[in-house]
Amino acid sequence: AMVRLLLEKSDCNLVGPDGFTALHMAVQQGHVNIIKILSKAPKINLNARNSYGETILHIAIEKMDTLNAVLAIEGIEVDALQSQFKFTALHKASALNDFEAVKALLLKGARFDIESQGLQAIDLANPRSENGQKIIKLLKANQRLADVKRQVIQLLNDQEIDTKNINFALSKYGEKTGIIVVLSSDLPNGQTIKQQITFAPECDVLEVAGKENLPSLF
Repeated sequence: AMVRLLLEKSDCNLVGPDGFTALHMAVQQGHVNIIKILSKAPKINLNARNSYGETILHIAIEKMDTLNAVLAIEGIEVDALQSQFKFTALHKASALNDFEAVKALLLKGARFDIESQGLQAIDLANPRSENGQKIIKLLKANQRLADVKRQVIQLLNDQEIDTKNINFALSKYGEKTGIIVVLSSDLPNGQTIKQQITFAPECDVLEVAGKENLPSLF
């Protein structure tokens, strides 16, 4: 209660050296509990930038527990750009060859196709390191999944198929595995039918499965 009162009476957006707010400093020091408290302060600017143009998400990349705490904050802009060079947290994580950070950002919905000085996150991973190779494979898989999403949505629109939910699930990505897409649609009698489509990594259709198929898409 005392902490809440202090936060209500204080300006948590005041900046100190290098344009750091209290939240920037808590993230830099890895104080997860303080991050949780400050992030709930009234009128807190969660996406404020320091003098280097970085948000707390850019700073959090180098510590996984801190990154998870920041990603859990409602209102965090996962694709926020650093002011000068216009790179995202995903760019930074990829450049650092931090596979776990890249994976966490993608799960939060980070866009992989944003360019910084003509480079996407996949261009910054080191292909000669094990983590870099894993990052490249993961980002390629997400690119393929995005291609599949666009393909399926276009097909549904073209055929005027009314779907209640379109769920996209990504299988393990490799030479012999692919992308699984599950479509569901409501019938007039209240039942829901589902169709599962497996795509090869190159987005070619491998298999269509389902006890009751939707109208043929392919």
